[in-house]
Amino acid sequence: MSKLINKQYKMLGRYMSTYDFVACNQLEKEAEKVLGKNWEAEDDATQIQDIIDEINPDGFVVEHISNCRNDNDIQVREMDNFSSTILFEWFNNFVDYVQNRDNNIYNQACKYADEREEGCI
Repeated sequence: MSKLINKQYKMLGRYMSTYDFVACNQLEKEAEKVLGKNWEAEDDATQIQDIIDEINPDGFVVEHISNCRNDNDIQVREMDNFSSTILFEWFNNFVDYVQNRDNNIYNQACKYADEREEGCI
């Protein structure tokens, strides 16, 4: 995962809006650079992601939390880096082999895994 500096570590958490995120993290200059002078909050999750990407590209994910019980429904968290691990590469090679050898069993395995995840099995 990306190394977090103190300023970035403070960005992790939940926010009400782009205004809240910018104010809490003292990112007024970065917001103006990315969103333009006299910017207004619109699509909060996208705006926050754009600001964070200016600071640390591909280091963080911004998500809108549906059905949140409070106003802090925008979450900033570290990017999952599973895709850069050796295990991820192994899984990709395994899946490629299985699919190339027997596409039907690959499809059945995907269906089985999906059903297990959904609790249908």
